[in-house]
Amino acid sequence: LFSFLQLGVYWVGHRNQCAFIEREDHKLRWIALAFLAAVALVPFTTQVLGRYPFVQLAEFIYVTNLVLVGALLTWHWRHATHRRRLVADDLPDGVIRAGFERTVFAPIVYVLAFLVSLATSRTVLLFAVLAPLPYLFPHVMDAFWGAVERISGRRKR
Repeated sequence: LFSFLQLGVYWVGHRNQCAFIEREDHKLRWIALAFLAAVALVPFTTQVLGRYPFVQLAEFIYVTNLVLVGALLTWHWRHATHRRRLVADDLPDGVIRAGFERTVFAPIVYVLAFLVSLATSRTVLLFAVLAPLPYLFPHVMDAFWGAVERISGRRKR
């Protein structure tokens, strides 16, 4: 259930990023494909963790997968927004920064969870439950997009 929630959070994040991305290039397509490949591994790593709960190797495999998914989503956003390569030229710096901070949060939490679990077992599972919670609430990017829609009549793709 928690892995499903985490994947839902990543899907919403990817969808939100795509709403701001106006153009695409070859590299962005490959980053997106790598992101999808990492997402496709989550059921396997979840099964490993479920079969071997509280075993550090299983926790490491699971956390590494979630960190990889989050890192690829972060890379996706950074690639698209670097020098406004694939986003609108007038996209505010605050939205670009907020998007980066939002995508990098979960991978950092998972790395910290694993490091703490080296001293205290069961921490990874606790962090797996808690990490997606902040993403369930509206964010500055959501508010910005709503304002753009109202002013320009522009819709998310």
